[in-house]
Amino acid sequence: MKRASFSRDVQRHIRSKRIRNKVIFDQQPINFEIIVNKTDKHLYAQLVDITKGVTLFTVSTLSMKLPKKNKEAAQKIGEEFAKKALEKNVKEVRFNRNGFPYHGLIQVLADACREKGLKF
Repeated sequence: MKRASFSRDVQRHIRSKRIRNKVIFDQQPINFEIIVNKTDKHLYAQLVDITKGVTLFTVSTLSMKLPKKNKEAAQKIGEEFAKKALEKNVKEVRFNRNGFPYHGLIQVLADACREKGLKF
């Protein structure tokens, strides 16, 4: 349910907290998490070790020097992300969409990660 008095950004942060609580209190012992963030110009994905609270690596449209944020860029980011994760022997992760709806760029990135071998 949307709250009319809150801006879209505040509503996204509320959704993000709700999703985060579900991810944290899940019963599965998974220690790694993909956190996805998108801005007006760029798309970011980072792998975080939850137990240590350390970011292992980040892949974005900036780091890959992609000209635009579109579905092709999301596909490439997902493939590169999965490749780097598998190099670090991370095969099973949690997916935190950070309050963004699961469609469009977020879905393409997640599907690309799954196709390359990550499980979530």
